[in-house]
Amino acid sequence: MSKVHCIGVLTSGGDAPGMNAAIRSVVRAAKYYGIRVMGIKNGYEGLLHGDIFEMDARYVSETMQRGGTILQTARCLEFVKPEGQARGAEMCKVFGIDGLVVIGGDGTINAVLNGIVDFEHTVLSCIRTGSGNDFARNVGVTKNVRKALHHLLHSTEQLCLDYGEATYITENGTKSRRFAISNGVGYDADICEEVGRSQLKKILNWAKIGKLVYVAIGVKQIFTRKNSGAVVLLDQTELKIPGLFFVVGMIHEKEGGGVPFCPKAKPAPCI
Repeated sequence: MSKVHCIGVLTSGGDAPGMNAAIRSVVRAAKYYGIRVMGIKNGYEGLLHGDIFEMDARYVSETMQRGGTILQTARCLEFVKPEGQARGAEMCKVFGIDGLVVIGGDGTINAVLNGIVDFEHTVLSCIRTGSGNDFARNVGVTKNVRKALHHLLHSTEQLCLDYGEATYITENGTKSRRFAISNGVGYDADICEEVGRSQLKKILNWAKIGKLVYVAIGVKQIFTRKNSGAVVLLDQTELKIPGLFFVVGMIHEKEGGGVPFCPKAKPAPCI
């Protein structure tokens, strides 16, 4: 991998405690290593529209105690589309950005995965913090941030990982999305969707017991959700299920904050 001369940093998904500290660390560390840093406002939306500026140590001074994210964040449906991803890659070239640091959660990992245009020349890495960390946990990233960062910067070891691709039909036609960990329909997906918009997660994260939100919402969903009919194609055989509770395709062993849903899953054969 060639030397990085300039990185872009953005925050994705909902804001969370520690985001400003993470931004500050990225800027200060990059400056120490002689790397330019471009701040990208409003997440992927800012990337697509060129809301990008150069950051220095003065910009991030006295920001650790501030709430939210100084770079702001926003949902960007445009980035989900192939043309949006291509535009993001082009904007990186325009501003001379060699690599992106994206601060967020497991949903952010999927967004980054879907934004990769050239897999042959792209390395995806992460630092593990927060309460979920399914991707980091599954690939063995240590909780110790210093050790994880040292390994990221100095190790020559790389994993070749499989990813999945889900194709689905909407009112606007057929679409597809890559996924890093799992793809679910029914109970599994309903839990993830509700956790993603739950205020309870923010409260429990603040109390350092964020994993409990999956348990709480999982129990609630058992008693409140309605099952739907489905046809599952398994090894060219159609299985008609009148009341599907859930079905999930797993690439990694664990999800939902470390629950071993599929202990025999192997993410690294790269077949």
